[in-house]
Amino acid sequence: LYGFVVMYRETKENRYLQQARNIANFILGHPNLPADKIPYWDFNAPDIPNARRDASAGAITASALIELSAYVIDVTVRMPYLETAETQLRTLSSPEYLAQKGTNGNFILKHSVGSLPGNSEVDVPLPYADHYFVEALLRYQALLREKDIGPHPRILMFAGEEEQIKANIAADPAWNKIHQSIIEECNNIVPLPVSQRVMQGVRLTGAGEALRRIFYLSYAYRMTGQKKYAERAENEMLAISAFSDWNPMHFLSVAGMTMALSIGYDWLYDQLQPASREKIRMAIISKGLDASFYPVDAYFLSQPSNWNQVCNACMVYGALAVYEDIPEVSKMIIRRAVETLPLAMKQYSPDGAYPEGFGYWDYGTSNTVMLLSAMEKIWKTDYGLSQMPGFMNSAGYIANMIGPTGFCFNYSDSGLSGSLFPTMFWFATKSKDVSVLWDQRKYMESGKKFTGNGLLPALMIWGSGIRLAGIEAPKEKMWVGNGVTPVSLMRTSWTDPN
Repeated sequence: LYGFVVMYRETKENRYLQQARNIANFILGHPNLPADKIPYWDFNAPDIPNARRDASAGAITASALIELSAYVIDVTVRMPYLETAETQLRTLSSPEYLAQKGTNGNFILKHSVGSLPGNSEVDVPLPYADHYFVEALLRYQALLREKDIGPHPRILMFAGEEEQIKANIAADPAWNKIHQSIIEECNNIVPLPVSQRVMQGVRLTGAGEALRRIFYLSYAYRMTGQKKYAERAENEMLAISAFSDWNPMHFLSVAGMTMALSIGYDWLYDQLQPASREKIRMAIISKGLDASFYPVDAYFLSQPSNWNQVCNACMVYGALAVYEDIPEVSKMIIRRAVETLPLAMKQYSPDGAYPEGFGYWDYGTSNTVMLLSAMEKIWKTDYGLSQMPGFMNSAGYIANMIGPTGFCFNYSDSGLSGSLFPTMFWFATKSKDVSVLWDQRKYMESGKKFTGNGLLPALMIWGSGIRLAGIEAPKEKMWVGNGVTPVSLMRTSWTDPN
């Protein structure tokens, strides 16, 4: 059981998932599985019900069932897996199996069996029994943590946290300019016609623009309380919800639309008309989340590229937005992202250089940070993803990739121009190193408007504790990143434009 679950996790081949389910169903349905769910040393042991139990088998099965439950969308199938695992963990945690401290050779569990026919390791503690028991407990603990998600708004910024942004705006003219540029752009958006479903080749156009409009308008409403912004965002979301589909054959379109509607649905939840709320909610589920369970469309799950980062992040946003309506499916989507996102995040290893270059760093990393920031906000953890080798170092990569001219080192298919990257402010805050914002400060103080960036409202959240005057130039003049695409970046000065 455990082996086939792992095989499915690593390959995403449905034959392994099906075989894991077959084995799980065999175990759960076996007439000789005891009520406390700790198996006998053999299902066909001749002396049942007096046969020896095997705690190691119970621990391995519990851990496997918890992971398997994350790969099954049908609640009627998933719940027996979780209920059996919970019963096994409760039994193993009872005095019958859990050893007292200082006894049992300092092992955790008693009563495991290696090979009874071979008279080897019979009714003894085993290292692997303890290993899988602890693993199962940690997985179960993660499930319990996911249950507490809180009310709307819950994504990125809780109710009342607008005040911290307002304080930053009042204290720093540069932040006020960014804020005012968002409000001005919202005033430009309000009279525009709503989005239409327009295909351009294999792509559904407008997903990025939908995110920009809805994120901006939702931010404007939360910061000003003016209903015209909420009403315009509601109309935009209703128009997109009415599309026949969001083009799952090119999943980036589905991803962008899902994140756009999820932010608007969450941030404006109390302002939406009940009928509108229902239409938007159903669109997020049926046109966004459901599409991610069809292997032919959800190929991003096995990709080591920015597609993985973008699509996983957007699906999690959908899951967070409608969590209370489909909690089991939402938890599965979140766990799936935690398990598959590392395939793409390994690309930052070991030092932070990004194989796809400057421009795609922004695309892939920004969506990853949107995901990590949302999870941290709700659960106070990103499940260790931000600590993957090289990821936090990649802020130094971007800081060094921008030269004194403001242009970037544009290898791969990146454009030449540097720009304001909201994500860099998340890195600076998390790492407590604002020197990576040296060029970002210049962009903010340049007087330019960056309202083409769909994530600009996130900048106001991630940068709310940063004062631009406190940003100093980095000390190191050389940065080296090994990995898939090694790169070395050198300069004579951070402050001399020549």
